[in-house]
Amino acid sequence: MTALTLEYHGGGYLTLSGEGFTARVDPRLPKREGSRGRQVPEDTTYVLVTHLDRVVFVSVLDILAETDAVLVASPEICRQVLAELPDLPEGRWLDLGDFERARSGHFRVTAFEQQGGGFALGGLSAERLEALAPEPLRGAARNTARVARDLTNAPMRLLDSLSQLGEAIAAPARAMMPFGLSGGGGSRTGFVLEIDGGPTVALFGSGLQGERPDLDLLDDIASFAAPNLLLAAADGDRVEALVWANRVLSPQITLLYRESDPYDPDRPRPTLPIQRFMEAIEEDSPEVEVDHLRPGDGFVTSPDLGGDDTDAAAG
Repeated sequence: MTALTLEYHGGGYLTLSGEGFTARVDPRLPKREGSRGRQVPEDTTYVLVTHLDRVVFVSVLDILAETDAVLVASPEICRQVLAELPDLPEGRWLDLGDFERARSGHFRVTAFEQQGGGFALGGLSAERLEALAPEPLRGAARNTARVARDLTNAPMRLLDSLSQLGEAIAAPARAMMPFGLSGGGGSRTGFVLEIDGGPTVALFGSGLQGERPDLDLLDDIASFAAPNLLLAAADGDRVEALVWANRVLSPQITLLYRESDPYDPDRPRPTLPIQRFMEAIEEDSPEVEVDHLRPGDGFVTSPDLGGDDTDAAAG
C-alpha cells in the first residue's frame, strides 16, 4: 500500500496526493496579485467538483485552461464548464451520473448523488423518484423528473441566451446568478476513490449534514466499496447523518472539516462545535479514528491503511 497525503485549504477545498496524481476537490484558488487570474497549482492532474459556486467555477476553469488536469463531475457541471471551455480536448473530463463509475490513471472513481442536492422530493432526487416508483407510476414520475430538470436548468439556459448578446451583458448576469439555482450547480455529488495500491476514500463534502441519513445511499456504497477513509464537512446542528455514515461504512479513519465559518453572524442557522460531531461518532463507532482538519492542516495516511495497522500522522 502507498500513502495518501491530504491538505485542507478551507472552504471545502481539499488536495489529495498519491503516487502519480494530485487531485483538487472543489478548488478555491487565491487570486494573483495585480491580475484577474488565479494562482493555478501546476501539479494538478484531476479536479473533482461536488458543487459549483462562483469561486469554484472560476478556479476550475483556470486549472483546466492552464494544466492538463481531468475534470471529474456530474454531467450538468461538465456541460456548464464545457460551455465556457468549448475547445477542451475530449478525454479531459469524466461526466459521471449517479453511481456511474470510471477508471482514470491511478484510481477508479464512482460518483453518487447526495440527499438534498438539486431537485428533490422528500430527500429523493428526480432521477431516483423515477427509478424507485412502482411500474404503474413510472410515467408520472418520469414527467415529474422532466419538469424538475426544466425548473432547475432554467437559470443556466437564461445565462446561455444572455451570452449571445455579448460578454458585457453575460458576465455581470453570471456574477449575480446564484449557482444554487441551477440543476448541476446546486447539486451535491459525492465520490468514492479506489486508489491503486492505496486506500479507498469516501468523499461526501457537505452531503452528511442533517438528521435524516440516506440509508439506501449508504447501503449502496457499502455494497461495492469498503472505505478506509471518510472525508466530510461538519456544519449545522445535527449529527445523525455523520453518525450513520460511520456506522454503515465502518471506515478506519474519518476526517472532518468546516466548509464555512461557524461564527459568521450571517449564517442562516447555528452550527454545533466540531467536537460534538467527533464525540458522537466516537460514541457510536469507537473503532473509528476521528480527526479534525483546520485550514492549512495536512494528513498523511499510513502506507498500509486498509490492512491491520491503521496508524496515520496528522500535522
